[in-house]
Amino acid sequence: MSETPLRRVIAFDLPERRMAAVREYLADPERFLADQDRAVHLLMLAYGAADNARKCDIIRLLGGTPRPEVGRALYEMLGDPVATEAVRLAAAVQLCVTLPLLADPGALIERLLADLRCDSAARRRFAALALGWEGNQRAALALIELLYDPDPEVQQAAVHALANLEDDRVLSLLEDRLTHGQWEQQKTILFNLWRFDARRRQVGAIYRRFLDHPDADLRHDALELLALVAEPDLLQNARCHALGDASARVRLLALKGLAENTGALPAAAVARLEELQRDPDPAVRAAALALRRRPEPDPRG
Repeated sequence: MSETPLRRVIAFDLPERRMAAVREYLADPERFLADQDRAVHLLMLAYGAADNARKCDIIRLLGGTPRPEVGRALYEMLGDPVATEAVRLAAAVQLCVTLPLLADPGALIERLLADLRCDSAARRRFAALALGWEGNQRAALALIELLYDPDPEVQQAAVHALANLEDDRVLSLLEDRLTHGQWEQQKTILFNLWRFDARRRQVGAIYRRFLDHPDADLRHDALELLALVAEPDLLQNARCHALGDASARVRLLALKGLAENTGALPAAAVARLEELQRDPDPAVRAAALALRRRPEPDPRG
């Protein structure tokens, strides 16, 4: 008689005790690292009962732990058809972090490569993201094939993953897709080109060329991203060129960029400021007026 209530109390209390420990690990990652054997086990147990926000927190804490069971768990989470988009995306990102740390990730890589050929676009997309880490040449050809996938989001995931490989040979292929790819793919490629640090000059030339693209959004992106790679003279010349853009957003971005530079305004910019003070867009007019009224720097320093 006396034992039955005790068993019920322990059975009822154990999940809450586990969740209390999990909450402590989530609040203090140092404690997670110090108690990793127990912590990994409890986090994976708690995952199934957690809400979606807590699941993402658990995934982020597990990611980067170089243990085979963590890699396998993240793979299962990535492919869970009842999990939310945010949960599966978090699992894909953390699997990408974890796989290169494992002593032998081969089996999981093979499963992900097989997923790239499955019928589910979501599964292909998450698998692509999970395979995109520096030096993962094993996945390069399969990811290149996904640039031509019928699903635009899968194409975008392939671009992200290929850029993460940090292989300069991929740059020429992405440049070709800038010419022949769909708008969504072009936009994604532009936002990844700056990561090819060893090819900054080539990437800068691509961004500069896109300042004359027919699409205003892509011109805006190119001007914004050019600041990440271009030498100061090229960047200032590009901003001066963009002052004559048909899009008010692009003109405004150019003016703001010129205003951030504390040096003397290029002559080409000065020549356009009076016209821009009569611009049909009020934000452009205000930015042009502020730039024209800015005191010139003292040449003596």
